Amino acid sequence: MTSLESLAAQVEAADGPSRELDVAIGALFELCAHNSRTFERCQGDSGYTCDACGADSWGNRNKAGQGLSDHIPQYTASLDAAMTLVGDHSWRVEDHELAGPCALVYDQEGYAVTPALALTAAALRARARSLVGEGEA
Repeated sequence: MTSLESLAAQVEAADGPSRELDVAIGALFELCAHNSRTFERCQGDSGYTCDACGADSWGNRNKAGQGLSDHIPQYTASLDAAMTLVGDHSWRVEDHELAGPCALVYDQEGYAVTPALALTAAALRARARSLVGEGEA
């Protein structure tokens, strides 16, 4: 099981939005939560630098292009954020009477307690499938 598939299973098992899962998903795309910052003073100016990725409050970005004020999207709480994981794939979200919200992304399903969780799970599975097709997973 790939890390994307494992995360998809965790997303489906969640009982609601989870910032911990959002951070884990973001890490797959080299996004940083900026949890550890160092205060710095330089030539009369002061600001913060993220110890984990190097982004700082002076506008320098990390290798993924993320600035210090750029936060990891709330994939598990927001349909808009979950949509950023879908990419160019076809998708749909439905509500099944017995199973609850279901999302379908590129023939990959996700079932969860909220539409955002279902869409996130399905999008992660679709990405895992795409990687297998490319020989990367």
